[in-house]
Amino acid sequence: MTVDLLRNISLTVICASAQPALGEASFSTAHSFEEIVEELTADDPGADLSNLLVVMDDDDTLTMMPCPVPTSPSQCQYLGGPAWFSWQSDLNEMSNGGALLPGQIAATDAQLYPISDLLLTLNNMDYADPSIPDALRQLTRMGAKLLVITARDTDVVSATQGQFDHLSIPNEGSLLEMISGNAPVWQASGVPSMAGTEGAGFCDITTPVAYQDGIVYATGQNKGEVLNCFLGKAEVTSIDQIIFIDDTMANVQDVYNSFLDSPDYDVAAVHLTQLAAHKQAFGPTTGTSELTEYQIAATLRWQHISSALALTLLSPAGLD
Repeated sequence: MTVDLLRNISLTVICASAQPALGEASFSTAHSFEEIVEELTADDPGADLSNLLVVMDDDDTLTMMPCPVPTSPSQCQYLGGPAWFSWQSDLNEMSNGGALLPGQIAATDAQLYPISDLLLTLNNMDYADPSIPDALRQLTRMGAKLLVITARDTDVVSATQGQFDHLSIPNEGSLLEMISGNAPVWQASGVPSMAGTEGAGFCDITTPVAYQDGIVYATGQNKGEVLNCFLGKAEVTSIDQIIFIDDTMANVQDVYNSFLDSPDYDVAAVHLTQLAAHKQAFGPTTGTSELTEYQIAATLRWQHISSALALTLLSPAGLD
């Protein structure tokens, strides 16, 4: 028998009903996946979760750039990760197409995206939270479905699949197998993938969107709108409860707002804070020469990579 799972989500609740009825949304924070699972299963560790869809972000939620000791930023690679990308995008806005500012590697976001994609193809990832493998294994063994909605674009589908395939879940295979094997089926294909990409056909979304192996690629989109659209195109008849997990507050707010008056789903939108200190340590965007040690390290890493590519390849991607 399925249960009202989301009544247990009381993780520093910001705005939620104490006992949400069908169609209500809650907004909360959690430090780790382990904490979320403990809250979900607090009343019944053996509960049937077959009516639950767990929706997760990728970068800095499920995975992160290599970081052997997350509590020690000096041992982490920020280059290519969300904190680094946000810094670069902010510098682009500050320079407004003029001379490059200290640390800035591209004049515009249009030039930054290919570099970001290149870095994603060159890197394996670490789990953003060491409790993720056990958490996903426990949730799926109890019947929960899984879905990833990433802000990555459709050009890095293969790279993302490779990264997920590289991460293992003991006794279950890879992270890719875990997600794909427990993701909702796409109605038009009968598998957890769509054929090609969809633009305007994906509701009101105009940029290309892909769904491959349980991962939705929707760069630059409102994740609440993307999730709402996805639910209308996938086999989710058994789902009436959703938990959305993301390290970016704006995405959590978007999902909360999108499902606030939903007639069909209880939704718990959870802001994951596991890497908050890690991202903050990277430093602010000043536009001056006063870079933090981690901004300097990321810039040097890119200079070494771009120099090596320029010296060894005739036409390296991402350096135009």
